[in-house]
Amino acid sequence: MKNHSEIKKKLESLGLKYLSKFEISEKQFKDFLKKKVSKFNFNLKLSEQELIIENILTKMKYLNYIDDSRYSDMKSEQIFNNGGSRRMIIAKLTEKGISKKIVKGSLET
Repeated sequence: MKNHSEIKKKLESLGLKYLSKFEISEKQFKDFLKKKVSKFNFNLKLSEQELIIENILTKMKYLNYIDDSRYSDMKSEQIFNNGGSRRMIIAKLTEKGISKKIVKGSLET
């Protein structure tokens, strides 16, 4: 069985690879990592999984690879340019786990 540092390195590597291809929200990144943990069946307790995922998420946010405000601004502009309504922007961003405060800020700019 792999130890926690090896598992964390593996998940970080997968996460970085994913982030290099897509701009995503915190919620989407957490969901991605949860799928990877279950796929590889690391035999971790749920609390251990949550801790490792939270540590990786914190690191990616610190490195500015994940930023919900940036994601919200980009996605709302993209939806608007494609003819989407204000209501559609709110629905899509809420679905992606973006807070109402950040969505409101994106719509005001």
